[in-house]
Amino acid sequence: MLRLQGIQNTHFLRVYAAADVRVPILGVIVKQWAKAHHINSACDGTLSSYSLIMMLVRYLQVCKPPVVPCLHRDYPELCAKWFGRTSEVSPLSLTDCSMEFKFKPSANQQSLGELFHGFLSFIADFNFRYDYMSVRQGKNLSRESGNFSTTDLIVVEDPLDGNNVSRAVKQASSMKAIRGAFIRASEALRHTRTLEAIGLKKRQ
Repeated sequence: MLRLQGIQNTHFLRVYAAADVRVPILGVIVKQWAKAHHINSACDGTLSSYSLIMMLVRYLQVCKPPVVPCLHRDYPELCAKWFGRTSEVSPLSLTDCSMEFKFKPSANQQSLGELFHGFLSFIADFNFRYDYMSVRQGKNLSRESGNFSTTDLIVVEDPLDGNNVSRAVKQASSMKAIRGAFIRASEALRHTRTLEAIGLKKRQ
């Protein structure tokens, strides 16, 4: 089961990456930024890379116009075929299933920098105390409507198994560090719009 889930997660991310050329690039930027600010380690009680990417996908679903669709809502049959509990490992591990998802070009023409800034602001302003993110449903939902531990300070629903992919964040100090990093980076980009302002270096 774990092997199937791991393969499905990999392909699920690959499908979203195929939806728009900006998605994989933004994913790299987000992870580099999070590592630079020491908030990208589930072992240390912060955010896993998978959690960060799910948060990014959720933002890209909700920004206006959206950059990516909600796969489970817009492609239910393909999602059931490739990401359901009865899907087989062999064909999924050998096939690039993203080819079957016929995406329409997004009407969103924002630059990578604009989208990254929007993502930082989206997370900085998100009310994690009362709401959680659902990539599967393409919406933010009340925590009261989900079955998540009250000790989880951030809830981002795994679109494939329904668990919380951010469950490592249980300490108030970790939550403060994560929120603080997003707020500071969002404000820094608002004023300076340089990579150096948010702890990233330009490639030579």
